[in-house]
Amino acid sequence: MITAHGMREALVLARSAPPDLIVSDVCMSDGSGYDLIKEVKADARLRSIPFMFVTSTMTTEGERRKGLGLGAARFLFRPVEPQDLLGEIEGCLRESGKR
Repeated sequence: MITAHGMREALVLARSAPPDLIVSDVCMSDGSGYDLIKEVKADARLRSIPFMFVTSTMTTEGERRKGLGLGAARFLFRPVEPQDLLGEIEGCLRESGKR
């Protein structure tokens, strides 16, 4: 697992070593998760990476629809049970052919 401390760092890390899955909050220090997913989906090398939002701040169905509409495979509201989170991660990886 690789951790980034903001959108710009996440993009640098993803471009240098594309991950199997990107998990992001919506709120970030230097942009938003929505900005991040737009950048990821616009990058030919990154767009096939499954993207999952896990958030405790944007908890409306409208926010979920927005994230999914931008290409997220999942949009989860915290709190999330650890086993449920692992199941969602496995589902994303399986659907993308990474597992």
